Amino acid sequence: MAAIQNPAGESMLEAHQNCKQLYDEGVPLYTKAHIRDIEDQLRDPETNVFTLNRIDGNTTTQGVQPRPGAMRLVDFFTYQEMVQDTMTSRPFPYCSYAVTSIYRQQSQWDKPGGVPQPDDIARHVNGNQAVPALGLNGMSTTDRTYSRWHSAFQGATMEWENSKSCQRLQQRLARAFEIVPAQWAKINKIVCFALGEPSNDIQPRMMQHAMITTIADMISERFGTNVRKLTQDPGYSEITKDCLRIHGFGVIDTPGLVSGYLEIDNNSIVVSIYLPQPIKQMIADLARPLMIITNAIIPDTPENRFIERDALKFAESPRTREMWQDYYNESIFVREADDRNFRSWSPGLQVMWREVHPKRGDKKNADPDPDADDDDDDGDNDSIAGSERSYDDFVPAPPEPDWV
Repeated sequence: MAAIQNPAGESMLEAHQNCKQLYDEGVPLYTKAHIRDIEDQLRDPETNVFTLNRIDGNTTTQGVQPRPGAMRLVDFFTYQEMVQDTMTSRPFPYCSYAVTSIYRQQSQWDKPGGVPQPDDIARHVNGNQAVPALGLNGMSTTDRTYSRWHSAFQGATMEWENSKSCQRLQQRLARAFEIVPAQWAKINKIVCFALGEPSNDIQPRMMQHAMITTIADMISERFGTNVRKLTQDPGYSEITKDCLRIHGFGVIDTPGLVSGYLEIDNNSIVVSIYLPQPIKQMIADLARPLMIITNAIIPDTPENRFIERDALKFAESPRTREMWQDYYNESIFVREADDRNFRSWSPGLQVMWREVHPKRGDKKNADPDPDADDDDDDGDNDSIAGSERSYDDFVPAPPEPDWV
């Protein structure tokens, strides 16, 4: 396919039309090759001019104004921003990403004077029952801070494990294990986005991390495998990063915070909670994780094309719609009515499970990540486009659980 040229004076409408033509022809908006490339460019902190790869095969140059103390990130654009008129600004036609910078909001854990006291933590953890701090007397200020963090996490874990939402998730996982054991035995990582810095909302955000531990432990105990817990969030304080590592998390802290997207493959689980990036649309181009836990999907309708930009990141695209229909079964396991402490997750987390139906034909059973099991990482596995391989195991969709 010949690349569509971008002649001088091309209108935004023409750019939209050309992007849609490329999209309809199967050109991916997001590839691992492009993500790796921009990550490599961001490794040099002195670089302020970046080369962006366009979906038509050309490149665009972006200059970024230095902002002392700011964190440089990669911002990804949605299908809607690429091919439709929206109220959002997209300064680089044909580019699905660009470099931006933000100032991280200060956390309560950043400095000793701002760290919550034990009584404050008790109000967030396990109702009104205080969880004892780990020997605060005689500790340095830093040691007391770490001790209070761990005490808060211990209490949040207890609250999560005693919740109805946790019970629902455990029941759903146990049933899925029995239906598709060969697929679950291949799971080697849970890739998490935007679980949150436990600052103002200490309990809900720590419970989100505790949920990941529950999933990893259940898979490891059932199949004897090692499941890595990877998490990426630009809001993490240094203390939170250290404490999460102590609790078995791998904290992604690479330039641009894009390495998490490179970890997504068929043998992964993806958890994304109000991530201000089009993670669902990205997954549709990158791989087919066995399970995705995320927030409600916003339909791609005319009335939704002019919604606020962060909300637009959750919108559906033609490829995500096909992905949900062909590979995933949806159920809701977090309900505000049952677990009052999950109200920040409203309108409820959803879980999508990969399901394969032989009757749907080779195209819809094609393996979107054919190199997922390869030991080498030669960069060939950049998107699902053009794949003709099939899944190893063809199984019926998991039945709807009786607790839904």
